[in-house]
Amino acid sequence: MVRTVHSLIRIASIVGTLLVMFAIGLGRISPGPEGRSVAPALVVGVAPRFPGPKAGELRLLDIAEGAIRSVPIGSSDRIDLAVGSPWVDPWDQAHVVGRWASTDPDGNLRGAGLARLAYPSGRILDQISLDRCPTTAPCWGSGTSSRVLYVSGDGSMYRYDFEASAGEPGYEGQAGLHRVEWGPGVAGGDQPVLLDIGRPEGCLPPDMLLATAISRVPEEGEARGERSQIWWLRLDPDERTIVSCGQVTSKDPSARDVGRRRPALGRRPDGSLWLAYLSWNGMPDRMTLRLAPARLDERTGGPVAVGPGIPLARNCLSNPLNFTGGGTRLVCLTYEDEQPTALRITLDETPSPTALAVAGTYAGF
Repeated sequence: MVRTVHSLIRIASIVGTLLVMFAIGLGRISPGPEGRSVAPALVVGVAPRFPGPKAGELRLLDIAEGAIRSVPIGSSDRIDLAVGSPWVDPWDQAHVVGRWASTDPDGNLRGAGLARLAYPSGRILDQISLDRCPTTAPCWGSGTSSRVLYVSGDGSMYRYDFEASAGEPGYEGQAGLHRVEWGPGVAGGDQPVLLDIGRPEGCLPPDMLLATAISRVPEEGEARGERSQIWWLRLDPDERTIVSCGQVTSKDPSARDVGRRRPALGRRPDGSLWLAYLSWNGMPDRMTLRLAPARLDERTGGPVAVGPGIPLARNCLSNPLNFTGGGTRLVCLTYEDEQPTALRITLDETPSPTALAVAGTYAGF
């Protein structure tokens, strides 16, 4: 009798263990948001140029190592304008989202929209055909959500949720897609044209983005490219409405720092905040990397640049910028010998505007 009871206990224990293992395996087959862990973004896409990326591959910049990697994607499609997630899934894979395009053998477009894949495996997770496609790299939604935000050719921001149910109503009938609207009275009725957006992880509240925008109301004699400034945008909890905004940079009276793109924020070990961005004066085919001290406005909580940006590097590609090493390094892409090349700039522990100005002088600016 005792042996029978012990046998039954052993069988129950084995069955319980198998059920737990099955549940874990099932969870790994279909991981949900609860299985993701916050982690620094690993990669960012390499800006497309002519010739662009080859069909069947995705070129990514390894932010930590400064190396450019080619990831096979197992199809003849093209993916560019990519950005890695600030989290990993239960398999320790980051997710990469970017603009997707599919063409026939004659080069005719068959579909375009968003693609999501796992990294470093390169396994395609989603290919979503959209009428509103990204024109610059997207950014991920807050937390470990599967939604992304991106700017389309109409100068508006859109939100797409990869885990939206098929029946969920969306923008123009596309499930999961929503246009991010400007709240009443935001920007004083002069809602700017958005060019690109980014989420500076760890430097601003999770409801705040950095953006490049062009004012719809030009000053006298001002060209369109000269109106691009860096803004901050605050979103509602669902990331469907812009509830407030403000300018981070202002017009440079010297006219050397005119068009501005790709803003990034870094927080130094001493707690100070620094703004990096790309600028140009004339044609934006070769950009200048600039760095400026910044502060948080006490009233709005938004970042404000303190003075003009000091030039650090020339001949930069229009690619997202990244602070690494606790804000002690800045990573960008330059264009040397007709090839994109990673440039990692080590910053002084407490860089001052005077020291940066001296560095810019020695660099020949």
